[in-house]
Amino acid sequence: MSTAVSSRPSPHVLEAVLERLTYVNEETGYTIARVATGRGSDLLTVVGALLGAQPTDLNFGRFGGCG
Repeated sequence: MSTAVSSRPSPHVLEAVLERLTYVNEETGYTIARVATGRGSDLLTVVGALLGAQPTDLNFGRFGGCG
């Protein structure tokens, strides 16, 4: 019996305030954004599908390999 191992990283849950949208593909929702996590003054870059997100929204998202 063999067990398949996924090569995809497990998603992380991130609670942050969306500060800036760097790139948005309106068709697919693919987004590159900068968020404030409240854990210091640096912004974190996140990449993923954030359809309809606007700066200053409080967002909950799952992103593969964020950090």
